[in-house]
Amino acid sequence: MSKRKQVAVIFGGVSPEHDVSILSGVQAFYAIDQSKYEPHAVYIDVHGDWWCGEHLIVEHDKLLVGGFHSKVKKVTLDVKGLYTKGRLYQSIDVCLIALHGGGGENGSIQGLCELYQMPYTGLRRSGASIAMDKWVTKHLFQAHGIHVLPGHYLERPSVGQFYTLEYLKRLQLTFPVCVKPCSLGSSVGVGFANDYETIQALLMDLFEHDNAVVIEPAVQSLKEFNVSVMRSSENEIKISAIESPKVDCWLDFNEKYCQGGQSKKNAPEGLINLSREINPDMPEKMKSQLMRDAKLAYQILGGYGVPRIDFLANMTTNELWLNEVNTTPGSFSYYLWSAKNQKMGYVWLLNHLLKEALTIRGQRLVVDPVPKTARIFIRNEQ
Repeated sequence: MSKRKQVAVIFGGVSPEHDVSILSGVQAFYAIDQSKYEPHAVYIDVHGDWWCGEHLIVEHDKLLVGGFHSKVKKVTLDVKGLYTKGRLYQSIDVCLIALHGGGGENGSIQGLCELYQMPYTGLRRSGASIAMDKWVTKHLFQAHGIHVLPGHYLERPSVGQFYTLEYLKRLQLTFPVCVKPCSLGSSVGVGFANDYETIQALLMDLFEHDNAVVIEPAVQSLKEFNVSVMRSSENEIKISAIESPKVDCWLDFNEKYCQGGQSKKNAPEGLINLSREINPDMPEKMKSQLMRDAKLAYQILGGYGVPRIDFLANMTTNELWLNEVNTTPGSFSYYLWSAKNQKMGYVWLLNHLLKEALTIRGQRLVVDPVPKTARIFIRNEQ
């Protein structure tokens, strides 16, 4: 029997989605195929410190009240695995990134893994970084023919300054509008306005959490459609089942994850108790556009992992726009793949992600990163 690969299941993080990430990490820990992999819980607390130990899973609902420190080890990531006090604590073969938002999805943790030559799941560093910035992705996708909403970009003003009503009125907006942070996920901070005074009030709050804000038209006759994308072992881009949340308005973070504040501690999926319609009825032309744009966006961002791509539709005009890419969706959107094929459950999906991460690593192994044409100094003969 071959030796099992050692997997660091990384969750938590310095992010507004810290709590949701704890759920995703715990679910993934239990769903990993332990005939092939041995999971190790790695929790990044709200201060950015890394911890490793089984109590992080067993007592995950108590992590934010402290008291776990004496039961686990404080660690750092390095070339061969997790270190504590300068010594190797646990060798690691691959990192399963279950972080949402912040450093988990903006390319930071991906860059750290690449620096230490550690295989990791999901989009590569550049794709994750781009996807986290709504303004950059909007223009990048638009340049490739993907339909996106028009918008305005406002940077956080200098201390002592702010956007006046006169400035905002020069934007000549058509109300209602959606005002959202540029680099936060899961609808964190999303607000709506019917006048410039409301926009000004929203900006005062949003600039406490993000350096930039995007203002877009609020879609009328709104219906959301979400789909997950992956690259198969045969190098073919696959699309999951399509989901549509059963709501009549845009979901904010509270509605997505807490059902209006009623937090569910051990919910089975990323969108807690959210009622969904799987493979909903939609015009064939709209469905074709969704499939095309989802695949193209996935390719543009590098084509790895299983990101969930979210769309907004006006069901009166049958217009469809790509809204955002969630590089690490809650529970890795396994339920969308399972809905497409019952054999493609959570265990199957995590096997796919881990195998892909190790395959990418194998493809990029080099004895010497310096090309022969760029070598200046003598080397040992290999």
